[in-house]
Amino acid sequence: MRNLEFFDTNDAIDNIGGDEEIYLEILKTFADTYGDDFLKKEAPELLNLDSLQILENADLCEKFGKAFHKIKGSSLTVGANKLGEIAKSLETFFRYEERKSPSDSADELNTLVKNFQEIYKATTEELHSLFSA
Repeated sequence: MRNLEFFDTNDAIDNIGGDEEIYLEILKTFADTYGDDFLKKEAPELLNLDSLQILENADLCEKFGKAFHKIKGSSLTVGANKLGEIAKSLETFFRYEERKSPSDSADELNTLVKNFQEIYKATTEELHSLFSA
């Protein structure tokens, strides 16, 4: 398997017993599940609402915590560690972290979402190039 910048393929293949063919099947499932715009599908409010509005809505925070938990686990399973780590940061932010002042929390949320979008885009582009080649 060729080297990928956003996937630790060797570690992921080792974790499933060394079977590259099975890994490619798992990776394809990951691509089918998360290859489109995750935020638009799972958390559109993050793109459409002000950060302070989001932080004041406990139901949205819980929803986002669950969504980022799901992509975190899937990402780490396939070796998309950068994506998994930023998803973990967002999960922690929404589920467990004590809030600072509203403006500090809003700034932190904006930074985390921006970082997630950048890593997500680069990861999915690499994934698409793998399966379209």
